[in-house]
Amino acid sequence: IKGIARQLQHHDPDVRVFALHALKAVSDKDDMDLISSVCLLLGDVSPEVRQACLETLSDLVLAATEIVMNRVSTCMQDLNASLRCAAIQALAQVSELGDALAICSIGKKLEDRNSDVRLTAVEVLTCISEEGTAAKVSVLAVASLALESNCMGARRAAASLCNFV
Repeated sequence: IKGIARQLQHHDPDVRVFALHALKAVSDKDDMDLISSVCLLLGDVSPEVRQACLETLSDLVLAATEIVMNRVSTCMQDLNASLRCAAIQALAQVSELGDALAICSIGKKLEDRNSDVRLTAVEVLTCISEEGTAAKVSVLAVASLALESNCMGARRAAASLCNFV
């Protein structure tokens, strides 16, 4: 594993992506040293490397630390819309069910300029909300924003989200 982890520093982004996928397959979940290394790569210049980092974190993190949550949340501001979608999905994966901060962060993406990002935000809100808790109220509040969206897909997803909770 250490040999693969060293490849995270390789000059070729394809090698870094391959190393991330390999680590995801062979590493123990919640290996904090590895998770820290992957978090550092979230600032990589290559969008492919950042995408692979988000996927790897989704698989490795069992209980997200504040640092992991902040680094993944930062990726939700990426210029690349597909990376913003991946960051939303990763945040939902690493968050605890009903995590109000995650719900709020993802809810802000309901106003994203890209309709795919807005749709992804609506879809993952159902994954992190708990039935019968205050999270339900948060989900309904953010879904109401999506109902006002210009994107038909986001409005449909928000309507089903409202029916879900």
